[in-house]
Amino acid sequence: MHYRGVLVGMAIWAASGVALADSEPTVEQRLKALEQRVIELERRLDAPQPAAAPAPAAPARAPTTRAAPAAAAAPAAAEPVAAPQPTAADWQTLRKGMTWSQVSAALGKPGKKRIGVMSEIWFYPDADGGSVEFDRDGRVSGWSEPPR
Repeated sequence: MHYRGVLVGMAIWAASGVALADSEPTVEQRLKALEQRVIELERRLDAPQPAAAPAPAAPARAPTTRAAPAAAAAPAAAEPVAAPQPTAADWQTLRKGMTWSQVSAALGKPGKKRIGVMSEIWFYPDADGGSVEFDRDGRVSGWSEPPR
């Protein structure tokens, strides 16, 4: 009879332990949730961004009695200058194990970056051009030159 009480107690203890274990996510479940979150954030970064709302109109000013001199007119807005694209010779300087700063010195600033869980990819000028992939330590693990 004593054994029966012990068995019932062990069954209750085991069931409560299973219930506690089921209520807490495992490391694998937490890792999978983080991976899904990273994928969703990467999709949001890659999606086209909506155009910015126009700035509110400036308040109307009372008319002035003197005209502003022509020289005081606001300068025209400068056109954005595209970064020079790397040449074939620039791509030939790449080597596995190079750092981010070494690649920047060789190819210039990338047009786009994609940062993943285990790697980072730089695109020149975008995903249709060349790319350089870095490992998790920030070292070149591979690249693909742009189509010619």
